[in-house]
Amino acid sequence: MTGPFDPIEVTLKLNGKVRQQFTLGDLAFGVEEMVSAWSRMILEPGDIVGLGATIARPRPGMTLESPVPIKPGDVIEVESSAIGLLRAEFVESED
Repeated sequence: MTGPFDPIEVTLKLNGKVRQQFTLGDLAFGVEEMVSAWSRMILEPGDIVGLGATIARPRPGMTLESPVPIKPGDVIEVESSAIGLLRAEFVESED
């Protein structure tokens, strides 16, 4: 089954290295299903919903190294024509 989001390509980079590249049609669950599931949660401003690496099937010739440890100073970038570029730098916890 295909949907209106299928052709939207997403690229995820960790410290400038491409770690995932897929279309929303590659996801194991559709966007509508994920939004429905997460809408049952109470989210606060600034919360991030992480869907994880295993939701996307790698393209031929690509492998997924998972889990990939993330440490303070690392930068994750997610880019898509639908959302532009989202960039997050990880910092030490203040706890």
